[in-house]
Amino acid sequence: MAMITLNIMPIAYISKGLRVDEIVKSPQKPDFLPEKIPLLETIAANLPGMIFQILQRQDGSVFIPYISSGCKYLYELEPEAVQPDFQVLCKLIYPQDIKAFTESIAVCRATLTPWHWESRIVTPSGKLKWIQGTLQPELQATGDFLWHGLVMDITDQKQAQEKLQKSEARYKAILDAIPDLMFRISRDGEYLDLKSEGANITLSREEIVGKNLQELLPSDVAAISQVAIAKTLDSGILQSCEYQLPTSLGIRDYEARLVVSGADEVLAIVRDITDRKQGEVALQNLAQKFAKAFSCSPDSITISTLQEGRFIEVNDSFVNLSGYGRDEA
Repeated sequence: MAMITLNIMPIAYISKGLRVDEIVKSPQKPDFLPEKIPLLETIAANLPGMIFQILQRQDGSVFIPYISSGCKYLYELEPEAVQPDFQVLCKLIYPQDIKAFTESIAVCRATLTPWHWESRIVTPSGKLKWIQGTLQPELQATGDFLWHGLVMDITDQKQAQEKLQKSEARYKAILDAIPDLMFRISRDGEYLDLKSEGANITLSREEIVGKNLQELLPSDVAAISQVAIAKTLDSGILQSCEYQLPTSLGIRDYEARLVVSGADEVLAIVRDITDRKQGEVALQNLAQKFAKAFSCSPDSITISTLQEGRFIEVNDSFVNLSGYGRDEA
């Protein structure tokens, strides 16, 4: 905003809440209505911000009819300090926000549309605050501009938003790092949303969201899932189930863990456990081979503790050789 000269009226006129046109037209002190003043002053004093009016004349001079006491709370400046030079408030705007502020004011004046703006200010004590400004321009019959304005302190709101954004970014990073599929599913089996990044899935989001379990899963798997959803919602306790699905890579094994995530909906975390299952089968086969070799060996074989030498297992050859039964040994 360009530097402008001010024509200051006595503050007594302003504190009485006189209309701008009355002040400008009347060279004499008009009759006041004191009974109407306390309500306005009380409202203004209790707002976490500042109410003001600015009259900008055609010659560029500015007259400030009213500034509420919220100026001190918001800007750490007394209204009397601002009235001689409204630019002192503009000088508190955060340097990186000044250009946007100037351009927005120019657009507001050119179009006579309401002005809405959010920015940062640095108060005289060095505090960084977020403010939200609203101006309603009004073109006077004389060609002057009358601005009705309100500036509010939204620092707490902005700080809460920043914390929420950081929290969301942190949790998103965690979710993105998890290779599991995640589905939000309603009680009746409708897919509400999903997270599929990093997971082995062939269908797109559009092909899944809005569909029902019965439409996308084999009937037996859909039935198992529907039962698990009902148990989760009715008990409020985590439920899990395992199932198999045919894929382009062959038959795959999956484990689903379900927890309540909202009213009549669950979060299903689905993990591909094919490798684990194959490992379990391989280990079981190995154990069976070892058991056969241990039992059928013609040599006497025993398994005992290292510290005490206590027999844990013996084979048939040991029984035949020692004469002790397996239970005795």
